[in-house]
Amino acid sequence: MPAVAAIIGLGLVACAVLISTSTLQGPSVLVSKRSKPSAADIKTGPAGVPFWGTETIRVDKGLSKALHHKAVTEILRDGLEVTDIHPGKGPAAAPGDVVKVKYTGKLAKTGKQFDAGTISFKLGEGKVIKGWDQGVQGLHQGGTRMLHVPPSLAYGAKGTPGGPIPGDATLLFSVKLLHVKKAGGKPQAKRMQKSKKVAAAVEKRRMLMKKKMAALAEKHKQEHMEKQHKLHASFAHLI
Repeated sequence: MPAVAAIIGLGLVACAVLISTSTLQGPSVLVSKRSKPSAADIKTGPAGVPFWGTETIRVDKGLSKALHHKAVTEILRDGLEVTDIHPGKGPAAAPGDVVKVKYTGKLAKTGKQFDAGTISFKLGEGKVIKGWDQGVQGLHQGGTRMLHVPPSLAYGAKGTPGGPIPGDATLLFSVKLLHVKKAGGKPQAKRMQKSKKVAAAVEKRRMLMKKKMAALAEKHKQEHMEKQHKLHASFAHLI
């Protein structure tokens, strides 16, 4: 019996040490350690949406038939679902780009529309809900995408107090990417515009010089013809 009691005592001490260690770290620290992936852990799905861990790919046969092309839904580990309705043909949206989108938002539970409109924002800068910052990435200009956004990537447990979105609401968005201004594109556009202006100025100067030289050549020709005419007239007078 003393031996059993000693073993039990050692077990309780070990548990106390483990509990004490976990308490010292705190639950938020433990969660952050598990939830912060490295750059090498980030992957990209078929739609170009970044994720880490695993994702599920689902082919919607009914939607595919209606759209006349294969409709694939990516279900990410954080609950975000992405479905490309119409693929775009322009540049793909990436973090740092300024994008302009036309959207419609509905409550997943009731299907009630709570918002619609057009908005421009810098992608990946926290200017919109996390579901958009993540879900719009990879969408090509001109394309339309459906986003099934869980509360954790939308407005959370509080929703929009006094607004149309209740707490813990899952949201459905139809997002059409109207325009993508690539990061760093403005200075490049300015340089191209300046280069075009310089080239146009050089071409204009070249054409002016060409006209001037042609006029000078014509003047010399006329002067030469006049001299020849006078010389012939002199010879005729002498004869």
